[in-house]
Order: sequence, then structure tokens, then C-alpha cells
Amino acid sequence: MSLLGSLVRRMGHQAWFGQVMRRLVPVDRWLLEHIGLRWSTAAERGLPTLLLTTTGRRTGRPRTTPLMCTRDGDGYVVVGSNFGQPDEPAWTGNLLADPYATVTVQGARLLAGAALATGAERDRAGRSPPAT
Repeated sequence: MSLLGSLVRRMGHQAWFGQVMRRLVPVDRWLLEHIGLRWSTAAERGLPTLLLTTTGRRTGRPRTTPLMCTRDGDGYVVVGSNFGQPDEPAWTGNLLADPYATVTVQGARLLAGAALATGAERDRAGRSPPAT
């Protein structure tokens, strides 16, 4: 694991880290949408990032959220942790209501279907990749 990844893992358990990161989400969203996924606060630090566009479960409007992700075969894994805050992020509720979304990765827009990982699949997805 990289030094940055190790640092993020340690800081991720701190309450202040979640508060700071939640305030950076609008900045990341703007950068990723307007600069074509070439720069963001997460991507610039070598963290894989995608834009997830869901349909708002109450409004029916498109909602775009920048998320850190990891590859899993042909797909991507994202975690609805809300930076360790007690409430779940809005995008998870949107996906539970309508599992179809658009994912933008490195400028490519893809149609995607979301599935909630449970049991062994969740355990496997939650493991860190082996260090290289």
C-alpha cells in the first residue's frame, strides 16, 4: 500500500477527517465535471476516482457524486461510508431506489447497474488489493 493510502486509512477513523472530506466533495464534483476527470483533490493524490450519476429518489433529478473506487473485474466497487459519519450518503438511497446509474471514469461515460454486496461478496470487496 502506498504511503498516501496508509495515511488515509489511519485518518479515516478520525471524526475531523470526515468533516473535512465532506466539505471537499462539491469541489471535487466541480473539478471532475469541468476539467474532464484530469484533476481533483482525490485523483491528484493517486486515488482512483469516478463520477456516479444517480436519479434522486424524491426529485427524479440526476445527482452526481465523486467517489473513490476500486476495480473489480469489469466493474467498480464504491463504498457508501459517508466518511465515517453516522448517516448514509444520499447516493446509496438513490441506488437502492433505482439501481441504474451512469458512471464516468477517465472521461468515459458508462451505463451501470448497481448491486448491494452481501456475505462473501462483501467480504471479498472490502479487502485491500495485495501490495505490489
